Amino acid sequence: MLLKVFSELATGKLTRILLPGLLTTEQQQACLLSSSSRFLDVGSGLGKLVLHMTLATGCFAAGVEIVSNRVKLAVEFRDKLVEKKKVPAWVAQTTSFVAANAATEKGPLLVNGAHATHIYMFSVVFSDHDIGLLAARLNKTDFKVLICALKHRHEKTLFKLTNAFQAVPVEVSMTGGGQHFKMCVFIKLGAH
Repeated sequence: MLLKVFSELATGKLTRILLPGLLTTEQQQACLLSSSSRFLDVGSGLGKLVLHMTLATGCFAAGVEIVSNRVKLAVEFRDKLVEKKKVPAWVAQTTSFVAANAATEKGPLLVNGAHATHIYMFSVVFSDHDIGLLAARLNKTDFKVLICALKHRHEKTLFKLTNAFQAVPVEVSMTGGGQHFKMCVFIKLGAH
């Protein structure tokens, strides 16, 4: 789904619906997740999305996860896939996983030594405090696209991102759990 969103933003399909007349062609192209992108999954869990993104695009992809055991499992899974030749060997060099809290100053928002260009956060599980810290940290970066799932009470915090346009949020309901949240797309329109 995320690859489709990045692609449609770049081609202008979604921008006609969500951002009519706002993005230049150059800004649309910056939304595309490509081999020159740096993708970051904040709250990456077992790393499945990180692996999918690098395999689909060849980009550098990283996951930051607060639960260190999940990071260990993500690395082991990736390495086992490489060892058994289920994925190309280059995947081990283009993916990384870090056990940290991305909301703190020591938590990385970097991918391969540079700021992430494309970020995904399933921030529904984050505390109000951490959402505020993440928003402040994101304001200091030059990300291009941020896609996140937000609890309704987190909206105002992330909607204060500087130089970022927030596209029309989409209401999402998780089946089974009865959870309701908004899926939001933020596009950085200029330098911080």
